[in-house]
Amino acid sequence: MVALVTDAFVTAARAQAETMGLPDLCLAVLPRPKPGVADETRAEHGRQVIDSVMAGLGAGAFVPARRAGRRS
Repeated sequence: MVALVTDAFVTAARAQAETMGLPDLCLAVLPRPKPGVADETRAEHGRQVIDSVMAGLGAGAFVPARRAGRRS
């Protein structure tokens, strides 16, 4: 299972996932929409989200909700 969430709501999504008993729910994090962003930038964001969703759906390859949105 993968949830799509904008970067503004990662903390809330993590908390909700925990509350619902899904502490390892994969979050595919989208940047919050901003006006004036170039089409190529939007396309790159889309590719990154697709990669996150596919990884989350793959066997064992996911970013747990409690780690999503954190930078290493």
